Formats: sequence, structure tokens, C-alpha cells
Amino acid sequence: MWMHSLAGVAAVLFLLPLLYGLRMSYAHELWWGWYRIELTPFPSPLATRSPIGGWMGAGLIVSGIALVQAFQHGTMPLLAGIFVAVEAAYALLFYRMGRPQAPDPESFPVLTFGLWHNGLLEEVWFRGLWLLVFRGLGWTSAFSMWCFILSTALLFGLYHLWRVRPIRALDTTGFGVVLGYVAWQYGLPAAVLLHLAHNALAVPLYRQQERASLWWRNRRLLLVGLAVISLTAWL
Repeated sequence: MWMHSLAGVAAVLFLLPLLYGLRMSYAHELWWGWYRIELTPFPSPLATRSPIGGWMGAGLIVSGIALVQAFQHGTMPLLAGIFVAVEAAYALLFYRMGRPQAPDPESFPVLTFGLWHNGLLEEVWFRGLWLLVFRGLGWTSAFSMWCFILSTALLFGLYHLWRVRPIRALDTTGFGVVLGYVAWQYGLPAAVLLHLAHNALAVPLYRQQERASLWWRNRRLLLVGLAVISLTAWL
């Protein structure tokens, strides 16, 4: 029974940064206006006209599916541990760069949409489609799994090398390895959840500078809570 309670707490902790990001970035006219939105994370003619709010809702629904599946299968502590390890690795990797500053509050809606839009589509294109191919061909061995993980991670890193900047190729390839493993073992929704949660914690969202320390403290508390839940499951 207590394991279910811990899993429930972990689910809430996963959802908190997503819900906070949505609250901080909500702008009625922008969210519910119809815009041309690309259906790929890279430039292409594939696009549709849809409201930004629909994409936010889709990300939240997929994340909810991942949490329900993790609760049912007892994998919530594992996902929590993986997520904390990823955030710890990023903290060490970018330690010398210092804390990023909060962007202009006026850009919150567009920035948050970009993080959610890319998180969803990157998982679909870099892991979801390839997962369908591998499973459709019956490639389910351990060798196939590592071929899937490493090939998709390399594509993910090369995409960021071209799309963002060269320095991001290394960390995104490593992150791609983790997301590929999670997608293979726990399903694509779990990879989307980790990707969106990571993006939600990557950019500090606060409107006044005096709120900065509170944002970073809450971020640390959230990760400590997930770490404790993950470790408790092994005791």
C-alpha cells in the first residue's frame, strides 16, 4: 500500500513543473488563436493550423497516460530515479555556466509552447516512429534494443548539432540514449513525460527577480523528493 502512496506522490511531483509552466505561460488570446504549426521538429512542408492550447493539452494528456501506466506497472520509482539522474548529469555538465536567467515574462507563452511542441514531436519522430519499425519487423532482442537506442540517440544529437549549436550535440546524444531506453522499456509516453518534465525545469519561469531563489529552491526540493522515492523503493 505504501508503495502506491509513494507512486502517487511521485506522479504529483512529475506533474507540478508541467502545471506550473502552463499556469505561468497561459495567455488566452495566444493559446486559443489558430496558427500554422509545423508537424515536425525540423523545417518541412508538413504543418497544420491549430491552437497552441491544443498542443499543451496533448502534452499533458500523454504525460498523464505515462503516469497511469507507470502506476499500474510499478515503474514509477524507476522513472523517478532515471529523471533525477538526468537532471544531476545536466547540473554537473553545465555547472560552470551558472544558473540561466529567466526570460522576459512576455515570451513565456511562446517559449513554453516551443518546449512542449519540440518535446512531443522529437519523441514521435526520433523514437516513436523507429519504435514502430523495430517492433513491426519483430526486432525485439537485446541487440535490437541497443541498435535502436544508439541509432536514435545519434540522430537526436546530430539534429541538435545542426538545429541548435555544436556544444549541445554531446549532451543531447546522452539524453537521447536515456530517452531511447525509456521508450523501449516503458513505452513512448514515458519518454515524452521525461522530455517534457526536463524541458519544464530547464528554463526558470518567474516574473520578479526576488522570486528566483524560490524557483530554484522548489526545483531542488522536487528533485530531492523524486530521489527519495526512488531510493525508498529499493529498500
